Amino acid sequence: MTVSTQTSKSQYTGNGVTTAFTGSFRILDQTHITVILTDLSGVDATQTLTTNYTVSGVGGATFTVTFVVAPTNGFGITIFRNVPLTQGLDLVLNDEFPSTEIENSFDKATMIDQQLKEAQDRSLKFPVSDAAGLATTLPTVTQRASKFLSFDASGQPSAAAGATALPVSTFMATVLDDLTAAAARTTLGSSATGDALFIAASASAARTALAAPGLADVNSYTAANRGAITALSDASTVTPDFASANNFSLTIGGARTLANPSNQTAGQSGAIVITQDGTGSRTLAYGSNYKFAGGTAPTLTTTASAVDVLVYYVESASRITATLINDVK
Repeated sequence: MTVSTQTSKSQYTGNGVTTAFTGSFRILDQTHITVILTDLSGVDATQTLTTNYTVSGVGGATFTVTFVVAPTNGFGITIFRNVPLTQGLDLVLNDEFPSTEIENSFDKATMIDQQLKEAQDRSLKFPVSDAAGLATTLPTVTQRASKFLSFDASGQPSAAAGATALPVSTFMATVLDDLTAAAARTTLGSSATGDALFIAASASAARTALAAPGLADVNSYTAANRGAITALSDASTVTPDFASANNFSLTIGGARTLANPSNQTAGQSGAIVITQDGTGSRTLAYGSNYKFAGGTAPTLTTTASAVDVLVYYVESASRITATLINDVK
């Protein structure tokens, strides 16, 4: 049989039910393939013949891989030709011409060429249009250890020590493993980006290199910075979490107490919008940390659906300066 196709790989997605999958190319032996399952997080796991799967239809135009257990729904399935790079045919002088064995050897050589082409096609290569003479060898393991691979002004690969090298600092490694922009900003204390970031040895150095403000810097903004308004749940005692927001809203349905907040930290300020329910005549008492002018706690507007605004500033872990703006319409 001829090798009539250049295909050397078949891929599928598991559904948790199907166990049999077609290899849409020819193989000469059941050991001449590799089967890989890729889980939902992208991790590959090479499967073992007999333990995880069996093969039937060897020698035909196609063959079948049958899993012992159906691949999990959504798992990737890759079946690719992996012929050993050996030659087992021994032609003995004056023997009959072994046409079948010779054809199989030619077929095997063609299959090896195809799998090598598959590997080559998946590798990084210089374009054919590039001028000759570009380096095809990376710097040594010692030169490239803890460095970013980059390209110099001539397009040559570079990771060696020198002015153009970009070393991976211990600090930068903590940024590189952040999975979201928010996580990176938390690590940096800023929203900085750029090449200088990669060689910084600390968050402070990264911000300095990029002229980027950090949490401990004096910052000037050219656009608004807005915090979300967090709705507080109505209850006989309401305890805001000052770590969750600066601004809050609360609709009260009875006599309530606004307790001392959790995570009270000096320097925080904001507002709590307090709304009477449709009945009105609801009252509000305050935790001991709230301090008002003259030492007298204010009284809410008691009209149904009336809106008052409590504006506050946290002085310390035990004092919150506050004032109530009544009957906001």
